[in-house]
Amino acid sequence: MQTVNIALFVYSFILLISIYLSSGQVRYKLMSDRLFRSLIRVTLLLLMVDMIARFEGLDYWFYPVFSRVGNFVSYGISHFISSLWFLYIHNRIYTDTERTKNLYKYFFLINLVNWILLIITQFTGWYYYLDSSNIYHRGPLFFWTQLVNAVILLSSLVLLVLKSKRIEQNTMFAYILFSLIPAIGLTLQIILPGIAYIPNSVAAALIILYLFVQNNKVRYDHLTGIFN
Repeated sequence: MQTVNIALFVYSFILLISIYLSSGQVRYKLMSDRLFRSLIRVTLLLLMVDMIARFEGLDYWFYPVFSRVGNFVSYGISHFISSLWFLYIHNRIYTDTERTKNLYKYFFLINLVNWILLIITQFTGWYYYLDSSNIYHRGPLFFWTQLVNAVILLSSLVLLVLKSKRIEQNTMFAYILFSLIPAIGLTLQIILPGIAYIPNSVAAALIILYLFVQNNKVRYDHLTGIFN
């Protein structure tokens, strides 16, 4: 399993770094562009911490440290991607920076509650715990964290469907895929916890989204919306 995770990590990491560097060359820095780059940065971080969190069951002194730090940060940013995605979709639909910024406080509250529960988890094992052999175990509130992500992703999908006329049809498919692929990864992660499905599914969705969005930027003029 660890070999598969390392291979997926290297593959996803290289591709995400490539599109991150490429997206930095975009001339016009809209809010949606900044949110997209934030999505890439958080996914890169999630890939790295998820990787080091999987050094479980090994008895060298530094492996438990890796596991504890990796799991702590991984759970801490577990709602960042779904939150950023909803904000990205909202901004693409309404193209109103202030209207999107008004949602910040709600997602800040969601993530703040998650961090508070995460800190308490270090003493109670609510989200997860590591036993004396450095083996990871899910806690009683593990499914709560996944449910929150699922609700946010579902909300973004519902928003897309309800406001589909406001979205460019040639990118609508990519937006729907981004809502569905991480949801599939989330389901697989719950059923088969041995492989890092969530960060790699998000990386795959970002790559697909970038290809569609970049193609759209090439075909249309940014300011007028007409074909180049």
